[in-house]
Amino acid sequence: MFPFATEGKIHMHEYHRREIKVPAKGFVPLAEGYQSFMNEAKTILTFQGHPEMNQGLAETNLRDAPSYMGVDDAKREVVAKTIEQSHDGVLIWKRILEWVKE
Repeated sequence: MFPFATEGKIHMHEYHRREIKVPAKGFVPLAEGYQSFMNEAKTILTFQGHPEMNQGLAETNLRDAPSYMGVDDAKREVVAKTIEQSHDGVLIWKRILEWVKE
């Protein structure tokens, strides 16, 4: 699904405090760490991240989102470091647009 994935991992902004341990019935994992799934009918595609976010939007979210306002500085710094890393958001969206036409 994602030929550009490095060693089966797609890179995108992630803010979730929870992770998927077991895929939902009828969903097949597409990337390492249960980052992405497709249902068996190939009509639903899901992500455990935000390919739509760029660095600026992610920084604004970290600064202004109520869910991060009460987080201590050390934890915020960990998230801030991940925001600075490169991500595959544009490539993911390009692939999504190809997929909907398949």
